[in-house]
Amino acid sequence: MPPAVTDPRLVRIVLVNLVVNAVKYTEQGAVRVTVRHAARGHVLEVADTGPGIDRAERARIFEPFQQLGAPGTAPGVGLGLSLVRGVVEALGGELSLETEVGRGSTFRVLLRG
Repeated sequence: MPPAVTDPRLVRIVLVNLVVNAVKYTEQGAVRVTVRHAARGHVLEVADTGPGIDRAERARIFEPFQQLGAPGTAPGVGLGLSLVRGVVEALGGELSLETEVGRGSTFRVLLRG
C-alpha cells in the first residue's frame, strides 16, 4: 500500500528536487513554487524562466543518471527527476511537464487525497 499523500518527508523530497533543478537551470528570471488544492487533490507546481527543455530531451530527463548539459550549471548525477517520478508514482500521483525552449518549464505534481 502506498504511503499517505500527506507524508511530509515524501512531499519534501519532491519539492526540494524540483526547486533545486529549477534554480540550477535558471540564470535569469524567477522560480515560482505554487501549492494549491484542486478537485482531484493537491497540486504542486515549480515553474522557472530557464532555458526550457527540447522535445527530444523531455522523456530522457526522467531516466536515472540523465541531465541536460546546459553551460554553467552545477554538476550533479542526474537522479533528482528520476527520484521525483518514483516518489510521485509511489504516492499514486501524476507528474507532468510543460516547457518551451527559451521560455522555461513548469513541473506539475498532482497528489490525490
